[in-house]
Amino acid sequence: HEGSCEMGCDHTTCRKNHLWKAADQDKEEIKPGEKYCVNCTTLKAVRVNVVSKDAFCVNCYDTIHAHGWLAAQKWIPFDEWSKGWREMKGLAGSGEATYYFNPSTHEETYEKPLEMMLEDELREHKAFLEQRKNAEHQVKKVEKLQLQLEELQFEKDTKFFEDSQKQLAEQEELETLRELIRIKDEKGDNTSLLTIAKNPYRYYKNKAKQERRERALYRKQLLLSKKQKAKMGM
Repeated sequence: HEGSCEMGCDHTTCRKNHLWKAADQDKEEIKPGEKYCVNCTTLKAVRVNVVSKDAFCVNCYDTIHAHGWLAAQKWIPFDEWSKGWREMKGLAGSGEATYYFNPSTHEETYEKPLEMMLEDELREHKAFLEQRKNAEHQVKKVEKLQLQLEELQFEKDTKFFEDSQKQLAEQEELETLRELIRIKDEKGDNTSLLTIAKNPYRYYKNKAKQERRERALYRKQLLLSKKQKAKMGM
């Protein structure tokens, strides 16, 4: 008849062999925080495979893990599993690292949670966090001082360059003035008429050359003066 079981079971221990799909009202009643078996989705989960982290009812777990490599896997009660963090050890020889898993939040971490630490571990962990905080603070201070040092060095280099440029400009202006004085002194020399008469071409050629040189130096002096005034904002 409709709803009968081919295996003749009592509808509570072997749901997956039914020829009909159990209705929601046939599911076992569970409390908040509990869950149904991942295989039959009808009975309450009571065992958790520590490798796959899947939760099963007793019958489904025994059936699925009856043979092969699955038979060697371990399980823990669902009530124990669902309480906070759990240590998940890697398989021996597999190279897998131990990690921690929280079934209620589904969080995973390789760092041991505070809730699982012993009193001495917790004390050492807090001391480590304090030392790390202080170290990070010192690193920031050093970085700030390094930045200030670089800024001061830049200002020093800039000042040195500006002073050097100023000194070069003053030296160049001084040399220009000396050259002008020398030319004026040469122009002031009284050249005898006899000397001019001996070679007038050379005399006037040298005179023209001195005048051109004097004008060039005068223009240079004016240009330097303008640059100095511009730097002084005049």
